[in-house]
Amino acid sequence: MSQITCGVVRDLLPLYVDGCCGADSRRLVEEHLAGCPDCRRARADMAGELPPAEGAPVPEAEPARAMKTGLKKLRRRWALSLLAVLLIPLLGWLTWNQVHGTGPCFTNFHERMLADGFVRTLAAGDYEGAFHRLELDELYQDFSGDSRLDRADLSDFESRAQAFFLDSARALEEAGGITSWRYLSIQRTGSGYTVQYAVTTGGQDYSLSVDASDSGVRHFSGGSGYIPEPDPLRALSLWSESLWQDYAGCYLDPETGRYVWEEE
Repeated sequence: MSQITCGVVRDLLPLYVDGCCGADSRRLVEEHLAGCPDCRRARADMAGELPPAEGAPVPEAEPARAMKTGLKKLRRRWALSLLAVLLIPLLGWLTWNQVHGTGPCFTNFHERMLADGFVRTLAAGDYEGAFHRLELDELYQDFSGDSRLDRADLSDFESRAQAFFLDSARALEEAGGITSWRYLSIQRTGSGYTVQYAVTTGGQDYSLSVDASDSGVRHFSGGSGYIPEPDPLRALSLWSESLWQDYAGCYLDPETGRYVWEEE
């Protein structure tokens, strides 16, 4: 049979090294390798071996490949064993929390991720993005069921709500935004979960509670100040109160703690 060129051998080398070519192709490659040091080096590089000495017989690929396969299987088994060792305590902890209804568990993972995403978006200064993570249906139902509000006025509810949210976020932005935050705890509350965080804004540390359900963030509250001079974080958490006062045409008298309607 005629000799084959280096180009053909280079095309066959991946199959040869992996032991996937037929007997005839293997014989042709080995005959070529016996007299071609360049192709021997290419084969050695591909197989991760030192090239054979000049004139030395070309080693068979099967032993090296078998050893590599064995080492890969051994490493895979060790990795799986280590993963199992790490997962068993984690699964046990999640199961304990699931049974006792406290802390992170299988059923509140989604809500925790929703709450984390909301806080992370706030911390990034993306207040419009944070607004769109809110679940507004329940708030709209509360507003539409309030006899003091005209339901016809609620036709622009979402756009008006966004405007009030962004306006309330202005104080937080001017204070430098949320510079750091960390998760504290999660507890079941009603049909959802309340996730507690510690956040820092304006050089001060505050607590932040985020109520999350399957569909999004239902409510959040934080800070330590009160009307009429809330801190930046609490000012943001009172955005829906400001929206309700605007729809109702009233304001909260700080001296009496009572609402005063415009017509009074």
